Amino acid sequence: MADPKDPESIFELKYFTTDSLAQSALDAASFGDPPVLHLPSHVDIVRIRLRLQENALANGITDPDILFAYQELALSASSSDIVCGQLTGSHRCGGLMDIEVSVFGAYYQCRRVASHRFPV
Repeated sequence: MADPKDPESIFELKYFTTDSLAQSALDAASFGDPPVLHLPSHVDIVRIRLRLQENALANGITDPDILFAYQELALSASSSDIVCGQLTGSHRCGGLMDIEVSVFGAYYQCRRVASHRFPV
């Protein structure tokens, strides 16, 4: 179960400058079955972006900088942000999801809308 202080949705992570831009990106994204997106951890994205910005200002970004950033983001999958893509009306939900395990199996459980639940 999510900690009450954890963000409830992708909108709270502030990847985008406005909620309408975030919603447009969600609605345009390709979701599979189940309708979830696995994104690298927002904390990792911010950390890596800041490091790349510092490198760019100091001496430019090299190919190895990009390759190592890519590897770090790939490894971030173990702590990824999982985004709910269930359609709610004509828009994607955007809630962050937790993986819950019960005697019936493992499920993605949306923090924003309790009825958005999918088998892993």
